[in-house]
Amino acid sequence: MAGINLLDQLPSGKKGKFTPPSEPTASGSKLNLSFDSGGSEDSKLYLKFLITFGIFYAGLNYFENYTKKENRKVQVQIDQVKESIDAENQKKVQLQSIQAEMEGFDQKVREYQSKIKAVSSTSLNKNGLIKALEYVAVEMPKEIWFSEITTSAQEKKAEFNGFSLNAQSVSDLIKKLDSSIYFPSTKLESMELAKDSSSSSKGPINSRKFKIISQLGE
Repeated sequence: MAGINLLDQLPSGKKGKFTPPSEPTASGSKLNLSFDSGGSEDSKLYLKFLITFGIFYAGLNYFENYTKKENRKVQVQIDQVKESIDAENQKKVQLQSIQAEMEGFDQKVREYQSKIKAVSSTSLNKNGLIKALEYVAVEMPKEIWFSEITTSAQEKKAEFNGFSLNAQSVSDLIKKLDSSIYFPSTKLESMELAKDSSSSSKGPINSRKFKIISQLGE
């Protein structure tokens, strides 16, 4: 700021001797103004006003600059916090997307495992049934032949319908089925003398028509 010659501001003929202010103390900016008796009281008051105004303006300007500087610091910190929040939000969105994909993947895996289990169970049931029927074919007495065999995997049951030349052969078949792992429980449902007929479904003369029900093993 351009210097001001305070003495030039005094009215003509009333310039007094001005003693410069002493250095400010540590406790504050204290000005000691000294005027000789040559100046008027109005000149002294005017000079004091100018000095006071200058000090006030300088202080106000310093305060504004300081406030702007601190505001810029605070704004920088706010911007940094906002950037951190945005980065964390982006990570959160990414993690949520990954979590949704993982949940969908787990669901598909469970569906595939269920299908594999169902297919494996069906395959095991078929293999077990085939082995059971092979066992019957090998172990059944020669005096017996079947007219119908039905199975139910859901009820785990097998039904044998056929004819035998004698009752003993039917008893032997039941014992063989009952002692195997394929048919843990077997019983004779019915047995009667076949009627005299040439039809193969009714069996030969004097044969025994039987019906055997067995529980299928695991």
